[in-house]
This record gives sequence, structure tokens and C-alpha cells, in this order.
Amino acid sequence: MKKITVTFLSLILTFLWINSEAQTPRRHAKPQPNMHSAIHHLERAKNMLNVKRFRTARDHLKQAKHKLQSAARNKGGHRVRAISHVDRALNNARRGHSYKAIRQINLAINEVRAGIHYANTH
Repeated sequence: MKKITVTFLSLILTFLWINSEAQTPRRHAKPQPNMHSAIHHLERAKNMLNVKRFRTARDHLKQAKHKLQSAARNKGGHRVRAISHVDRALNNARRGHSYKAIRQINLAINEVRAGIHYANTH
């Protein structure tokens, strides 16, 4: 009898837990068009640096910086760090250092993604 009662109680608690999880409101991802556009321009700049098209790469980096500057300021500092990496990538691209510029672009992309995640979870 005791075993049946424990099993029955565990089933009820499981049902209540599943039901409460279903009713918990979920956070929806907030649209981040400037941040996503910045990632697009950063990826394009990286591709241009791989084929040694420095002027086009710099144009994409400038566009990415503009998108980051016009993005909402609720990113927990990630947006500011991404802008800093873009500035470093621009300087490296001006000097013709494609490897160093690509490294900074990858760091900027990671910061932008972290900023999107931060904005969606806070």
C-alpha cells in the first residue's frame, strides 16, 4: 500500500511540474536587426580579406561599425567591445595585415553574438 501511495504521489507531482512548466511564459528573442547586419558585414569583410581585397573589406568594416553604433545599448558591454575589435581590424586592414584583421573580426563577431544573447536573456 505504501509503495502505491508513493508512486501515486510522484505521478501527481510530475504532472503538476509539467503543467507549471507549460504555463511559464517564455522569453521571446528580441529583434536585433543592426546586430545581425553587423555580423553580415563582418563576415563579408573577412571574405574580402581572404582574397586580398582590402578596400572592399574596409568598406564592410565601416558599415559594420556604423550598424553597431546605431544598435540599442542594452548589450552588457559586448557591443562596445565589438566596436573596439572592429576599430582594430580597420587599422590592421589599412596596414595590409589580413591575418591580424581577420582575428579581430572573429573576436568582434563573437562579441556581437554574445551581445545578442545578453539582450535576449536580460
